[in-house]
Amino acid sequence: AQLRAIVNTAVDGIITIDEQGIIHSYNPAAARLFGYTAQEVIAQDVVMLMPSPYREEHHTYLANYLQTGHAKIIGIGREVVGRRKDGTMVPLELAVSEVHVGNRRMFTGIVHDLTERKAAEDALSKAVIETMQHAAQLRSLSEAALAINSALSLGEVLQVTTERARDLIGAHQAATRLTVDHKW
Repeated sequence: AQLRAIVNTAVDGIITIDEQGIIHSYNPAAARLFGYTAQEVIAQDVVMLMPSPYREEHHTYLANYLQTGHAKIIGIGREVVGRRKDGTMVPLELAVSEVHVGNRRMFTGIVHDLTERKAAEDALSKAVIETMQHAAQLRSLSEAALAINSALSLGEVLQVTTERARDLIGAHQAATRLTVDHKW
């Protein structure tokens, strides 16, 4: 009863499969994550929760592990992609453990939804790129200001201003004009 309570209240999905990849247990968090009810997945092949190419590779991997003991995920864990009932993909962190129950081998997978973390990583990456672009623009403006201040004549100031403005905005052509009248 205590173990059932833990599994049923866990925030991560917990799925147990047998040696053939058939689902034996599926907790409420897994149901929320994948969109399938327990009744829809129990006694089904776990590949229903996987997109291609993982779907096609799973049975080969499992058979190879059972034969050789060479693990790529079991006892190691890694990031994978899951497939929800509606067909959308979800980034997951998967940890798999093995347990022997009598003469059967069972595998328990714990899946953690990485959607929010991936979104945060993408936003951070975008912010870093924007900050680097902004810093490059500020560096160019600073260099332009130094070049303008070192110009000796009004003509040179206009020429440097035009060249630097064209470089900063990425224009192929630019013109600078000095206008003098009573409004200036």
